[in-house]
Amino acid sequence: MISVLLALLWAWQKNVRNKARYAFEDYQRDLTDNLAHDMKTPLMAISGYAENVLNGKLTEAEQTEYLNFILDNVSFTDSLISRTLYLNHMDGHNMSPETIQLMDLAEEILGKYALLLQDKKIVYSVSGNADVHADRNAMETVIENLISNAVKYTPNGGTLSIAIDKKRMAIINSVSERIDTKELKRPFVRGDAARSNADGNGLGLSIAERAALANGFRLTISCSDTEFRAEVIF
Repeated sequence: MISVLLALLWAWQKNVRNKARYAFEDYQRDLTDNLAHDMKTPLMAISGYAENVLNGKLTEAEQTEYLNFILDNVSFTDSLISRTLYLNHMDGHNMSPETIQLMDLAEEILGKYALLLQDKKIVYSVSGNADVHADRNAMETVIENLISNAVKYTPNGGTLSIAIDKKRMAIINSVSERIDTKELKRPFVRGDAARSNADGNGLGLSIAERAALANGFRLTISCSDTEFRAEVIF
C-alpha cells in the first residue's frame, strides 16, 4: 500500500512539474513572438529614416533630425530586447533575500523622476513604511517599473501617491479615463489608446509581476474613472 501511495505521489509531482514546464515554454514562445512583432515598427522607422538620409536631398538640419530619430528607435529597440530577455529569464533562483526598508527604497527611486514630476506638475507623496525580506535587485525592479509606469501615465497636474504598510505597497496615480486592466500584465499589452504610445513597450507591468513573484509576492492592478492602482501584496 505504501509503495502504491509513493508511486502515486511521484506521478503527481511529475505531472505538476511537467505542467509548469509546458506552461513556461508556452510563455517563452509567446514572449518571443510578441517581441518579433513589436520590433517591426522601430525597424521599419530606422529603415525609412536611413533611406531618406542616404538620398542626399535633405538639408543639414533635416539630416540631424532624421539621425536623431534613428538613434531614438535604436535605443527603443535595444530597451525592448533587454527587458524581454530579463523577463524571459527571471525566476526564483539565485535570489539573495535581505531586509529592505520600503519607504527609503521608494523615495530613492522617486528621486530619479524628480525633474519629470516637476515638469508634469505632478503632486506626489510617500506614506507609511515596512520592512520586507526580499532580494534587493528584484524588489527594486518591481518598484522601479511601477513608479515609472505611474509617472509616465499620470496626466499633467495629476497626483501620485505611494502608501506602505506591513501587508502591501500601493502605488496610486490619477488617470484621465478608466483603463481596462484585464490583460495589462501580459507582455507587450499597452491597454487602450491612452497608454499606446512610442514611449512604452508594454513590458513594465509584466516585469514587475515576474519580479514580485520571484520574491513570493503578488501584484494586483485596478483602475477606476479617476485613478490607477497597483498593489504589491507581501
